[in-house]
Amino acid sequence: ITVRDNNSFKLLKKAGINKIELCPDPVFNIEIPKQNSRCSIGVQLREAPILTDNFINELAVNINKYYSDKQIFILSLQNKYDAEICGKFKAVLKKLNSEIEAEIILNTSNDEVIKTAAGLEALIAMRYHACLIGIKAGIKVLAVNYDIKVKTLAEEFNLININSADDIKKAFETFVNQEFRYDEDKINSKKFDFKKLENLLSI
Repeated sequence: ITVRDNNSFKLLKKAGINKIELCPDPVFNIEIPKQNSRCSIGVQLREAPILTDNFINELAVNINKYYSDKQIFILSLQNKYDAEICGKFKAVLKKLNSEIEAEIILNTSNDEVIKTAAGLEALIAMRYHACLIGIKAGIKVLAVNYDIKVKTLAEEFNLININSADDIKKAFETFVNQEFRYDEDKINSKKFDFKKLENLLSI
């Protein structure tokens, strides 16, 4: 069994499972180009209980307040689960400000999603891998903690994060003025060792 965080590792150990490997997520191995020109904002959403009408409204209000002069890309990573809520968010955003430039980007290929994400100025994201790609691309990431795995990643890389609709206003106030720098050595050290996994499977 491979796990990507210490809490899961400790939980399995406590349950008496000893054949466990603590490994980085394989997405850390993906080479992501660093972009020089960034003038768009990404919003990546997925269906989850945290996305109440109040949450969506608050998110739209703050996106409009701070980024109405930017192009907004609303990213659907898994269209089956993301596309509908992305459409709902776009409708709320456009109702709030009909002039704002907002476009839904459906996932037609992982390469295209990564290319779009790498060119962003900032990313507000729910999915673990969206946050991870943002970190790898060296862009500001505001994490929405719909699941403990996202919170764990946010804490590891010192991301500002949102736990509920009540957090959104304060999180944005901090985020837009945030000076950030990721620990490049930490990022580069997180390589998934496929050869090691092959050796373990052959035992």
